[in-house]
Amino acid sequence: MYNSDTSVGITEYVSSYVQEKAFGTISWDYSHLMFNLNGRTSLMHCTYWGIAGIMYVTLVVPLLKKLREKIEKNKMKIITTIFSIFMVFNITISCVAAERQEQRRKNIEPHSVFDTFLDRYYPDEYMDKVFANKKEK
Repeated sequence: MYNSDTSVGITEYVSSYVQEKAFGTISWDYSHLMFNLNGRTSLMHCTYWGIAGIMYVTLVVPLLKKLREKIEKNKMKIITTIFSIFMVFNITISCVAAERQEQRRKNIEPHSVFDTFLDRYYPDEYMDKVFANKKEK
């Protein structure tokens, strides 16, 4: 049987590790909780993810299946493609904006129009608000 709390716990741990190694930052720290694993994940959060996974499988998946039956196959492919493109963009812009924030903290001036765009639309104040729990390593 698929164990969503374990899978998401592993994903949470790996995401935290990759973020720390790639950007030198930490967005969450569960060191203060009992049964934590290097502060990157905890039994409590894995349990929450497990409950969310069960709710997703029992409530959301059946609704999506009904919706899928009503939507033509080609339309479903288009919708899936649009959501996938959005998520790739969202993850990419978040990573690039975090990297640019790190450069600003090192007083590195913008080297391109894109850097200037990031400075204007993803300033430190915005990034600190979006990633409120982020800690410098």
